[in-house]
Amino acid sequence: MKKKVIILIAIILFFLVGYFLNKQTIVENLNLVENFVDNDTVKSIDSITYGQEIPNTIRNEYIGFDNYYKHFFKASISFTGDTPFTYIFEQTIEKTSARKHVVSSKASAQGGHNFIASIVTHLSEYSPSETAIIYQGQSPGISFNKNGEYEINWYMKAEKYYIYSDWEAWTTDEPNTKKIVKRLVGTVSEPTPFFHIEVTKVK
Repeated sequence: MKKKVIILIAIILFFLVGYFLNKQTIVENLNLVENFVDNDTVKSIDSITYGQEIPNTIRNEYIGFDNYYKHFFKASISFTGDTPFTYIFEQTIEKTSARKHVVSSKASAQGGHNFIASIVTHLSEYSPSETAIIYQGQSPGISFNKNGEYEINWYMKAEKYYIYSDWEAWTTDEPNTKKIVKRLVGTVSEPTPFFHIEVTKVK
């Protein structure tokens, strides 16, 4: 009898350990961070207790461009003379920028596998990477007509989004009333082939 109990306990422990290890792997692969700040439609994060996520409510909200997402190329120019100088690329440059995302570890722990599966599905809707190419002989249309030293930096831009979903929630001001709140559960940056260009006069 004791032997059967020991075997039963061992089997249960085996499955529990496997479950949590698998869950941890999924969470780590999603690039979760512990200090991600949840943003809610209530006044204070401390005054809310979350219940279950409402299925099929994950959506995004466009934030805008990140103009400095990935550095692409830097050129240094020394200009002297009276004739305006137009910069032309001396080589072909190709770089790939990858998508980045952050998902709330709190929401992942509370939502479990269903929430994580929904997040994975949602993230698959964004481009995983983008490649930009500038060819030798191509001109970005940057001209100089004043003597000096200049630095030109090209950055690949990304489009940034907030990720939201709806959750059951209870607040301290109405602890017995279940509410449905919009909860910030992550962010995603989707790479683009577009450039942000900065020209700086060094001297």
